[in-house]
Amino acid sequence: MKQLIVACTLLFFTITGTFAQTKVFKEVGNEMSSSMRTISQDGTLVGYLVFTELEKADKDSFNYKITIMDENLNDIGVVNFREMKLDLRSVAFEQEVLCLSYMKSNLLGHAIKKRKEIREAVSKGYMAVFTQFIDLTGKVLKTNTIKVGVDLATEYRKGQLDIGNGGLKEPLRVSNIAGKGFACFFGDDRGKFLYIYDIKGNQTWQKKIGGEEGDYNMLVSGHDVYFLLQKKDEKHGGGFYVFGYGLEDSTSIPKYYLKDKKGNPLQVQAFSNDPVSGKPFVSGKIINPRRNRALVTYKSIAKGNYLGLFTVNIDGRKKDSIKHVYNYWNDVKNPIANSKGRLHANKSYLLAGPSFKDYSGNTYFTGSALKRRMNVGLVAAEVATVPLVIVSPIMLGYFGTRKFTIRDAMVIKQTPDGALSVDNTIPVLPSRGMPCNYSLLLADNKSYYTVSSSDTKSTYLIITDQKNINFYSVDQKKVLRTISRKDGNLETYIFPAKEGHVMVSEYNKKEKTRRFSIEAI
Repeated sequence: MKQLIVACTLLFFTITGTFAQTKVFKEVGNEMSSSMRTISQDGTLVGYLVFTELEKADKDSFNYKITIMDENLNDIGVVNFREMKLDLRSVAFEQEVLCLSYMKSNLLGHAIKKRKEIREAVSKGYMAVFTQFIDLTGKVLKTNTIKVGVDLATEYRKGQLDIGNGGLKEPLRVSNIAGKGFACFFGDDRGKFLYIYDIKGNQTWQKKIGGEEGDYNMLVSGHDVYFLLQKKDEKHGGGFYVFGYGLEDSTSIPKYYLKDKKGNPLQVQAFSNDPVSGKPFVSGKIINPRRNRALVTYKSIAKGNYLGLFTVNIDGRKKDSIKHVYNYWNDVKNPIANSKGRLHANKSYLLAGPSFKDYSGNTYFTGSALKRRMNVGLVAAEVATVPLVIVSPIMLGYFGTRKFTIRDAMVIKQTPDGALSVDNTIPVLPSRGMPCNYSLLLADNKSYYTVSSSDTKSTYLIITDQKNINFYSVDQKKVLRTISRKDGNLETYIFPAKEGHVMVSEYNKKEKTRRFSIEAI
């Protein structure tokens, strides 16, 4: 039996509150499984969708149900259909039409026990990208199936009951094109492919893109589509460049390699559309190639892995339309840190998180304050083991004499004219001390994401640590609200919602229910 949990649940009952639309889901064990997906348009969440696999219709197909909800969790439509085994990957919305993209297979997701049956099934098996176009009345306008090239035998051995990405080299994703239709992108053993559809689901053109192996990120901006590619096996963690295509006629937009004027590689923290201009921008860290290595440690950050921060604004297709802002830590005109990145404001290094833009053109870099101090206990242990000759040098070489702790959340502000400053620090739960040479533990003990409101031109930062969730107003420079992640039997999580709102998820372990509510910040 499959358990319906969190976003994999059946609707139990609905409560409508005064300030927020609320739904409560109860876990139920049966032969059905469901998954919840957000519905996005132009990068903004506009609704939710619950995709439910019902009973098996025959040996090759299943019955499915789609429940469509608006941004306030109100039910607005239900679609029932029959198809082969499907795994829903992403959903986009444009002009009252939903585009759903699935992985589809006649092999993966089916339990086959006997070796002879497995060999026969693999020989006849296939994997496909399946797109489905549905209007808000529940009418299926069109479907498209594209067979993909993957090693089915290997994927079947990995996990025969799950499709997932189905062995794709680049995950399937779909995005709306304002006023036009949808862009669908994926990569398989044959290459990377971009398909463009109109509102009715008809293919207008398709193209094999890229050519280099690496990690691809797709961004639709107006009537252009851009890709951010990071080449694999890059020595210094850089190797990024941007290229794209015009969505009207598939014309190519030239590559732009992400390096500063001195040739230093750039490491990307954000690739998104400016909330005001709607044009793409890229922001992140300037790499010091003499100090940086692919394996980053706390110690290497303190030794000067990064030279500063940057923003690149892509205002048009031509290279002279690309504007950049570079800030170096020890810039004579605007020094905020020493040459190795130790910030003057709080004597810490930046363990960088995501970056974003506000409605005034400023770029913000989030992250945690990385503090270095003497590891008294370890030094004492090293001194105590000096008589052992070998042990002490090994401990000293691997662990060093310092330790690091991840402390306050930080917000660093970069203005359009290039002024850089530590905008604020937000006290949160610190991490335990860690040896400086550790790299596997080089992960922040906090997570960050943003919520914005185009109506009020406000931007909020959601900071989650091990115990609390903090709602920080970037414009007001203060924490507006703090929620405990655990309170008795309740566990609380925060997810994206419509502009200026968040989805608060409260799981009651005792009652085995999950309460979702859409709340204004």
